[in-house]
Amino acid sequence: MNDVARDDVSVLSPDEVERAGRFRFEADRVRYRVARSLLRRTAANLLGVRPSDIPLETAEYGKPFITGRPFELNVSHSGDLIAVAVSASVVGVDVERIQTRTAIDEIAARYFQDQELGFLRGLPPDAKRRAFFALWTTKEAAMKADGGGLWLSLSSVAIDDPAAAGNAPVHCSVARRPWLVRPLNVPDGYCAAVATERQTSIVIKTKI
Repeated sequence: MNDVARDDVSVLSPDEVERAGRFRFEADRVRYRVARSLLRRTAANLLGVRPSDIPLETAEYGKPFITGRPFELNVSHSGDLIAVAVSASVVGVDVERIQTRTAIDEIAARYFQDQELGFLRGLPPDAKRRAFFALWTTKEAAMKADGGGLWLSLSSVAIDDPAAAGNAPVHCSVARRPWLVRPLNVPDGYCAAVATERQTSIVIKTKI
């Protein structure tokens, strides 16, 4: 990914290059540069302009946007995987690396609702871990689409069919606002999901 990052620096704005330099670790600097470059290149393909000419801005809670353009953007990265989403309607995307050391029972008890907890408790250990991350990315994608920021909690996000999360589209409610969340096809060891207000065309790009 370092070779990709060096090639992609040319399309970034001075502010993006400066922000990348503020990360403490090189891996985080690389990940940020590649993510912003992938986002710029995806949007540029739709607009028919050069990636460096995209007037990419950042909203209050970190969500990227392009003023005056008829589509929405979102980006997520975890481990070595980066995902960007471009949609005609509001969109949120989340990707998570499946961590074997994550204390999923304790985290689920804090952030998941009763129906979700009941589903997890009935699964064997390996299936439970993957299902946990499928639920987590479903909730995160909906929260990112909603754009409500840090005042929201994962515990306030309700999934209508926990057993389907990660395998099929599900409906997810964030502060009573409905979202359609679809799983993404990603490499083994990861879970990912994208949320929109309705069934709509989405451009998804992923990169390792």
